[in-house]
Amino acid sequence: SHTMMCCAFTDAGLALTGGLSGDVFLWKGSHLEWQFEQAHKGPVFALATYPDGFVSGGKDGRVRLWSGLDPVKIFDFSGTCVASTIATRIRAACWRDGQVLVGTMSNEIFEV
Repeated sequence: SHTMMCCAFTDAGLALTGGLSGDVFLWKGSHLEWQFEQAHKGPVFALATYPDGFVSGGKDGRVRLWSGLDPVKIFDFSGTCVASTIATRIRAACWRDGQVLVGTMSNEIFEV
């Protein structure tokens, strides 16, 4: 049993869920198609899809871009504390027109 923290849906009707364990799961209906183990060190709080893949963000302060089933880029915000002394934790992600915006627990918004 896994505790899920967030979800997103692809244009193809697949679902992605982010787990408390740091794993990301890809679902087709109720069938698990793929598990991205250790996508993050700690809970996955944010998922967003784009035409070629998805974006994930987590408690570890990292944003990962995925193309299909492969990770292609990591943005590390864990050392970025603009508005707080608490380590940056990613809480939201949005893909729009080739840009990624991420929101943090400390109410900061970054463009990746």
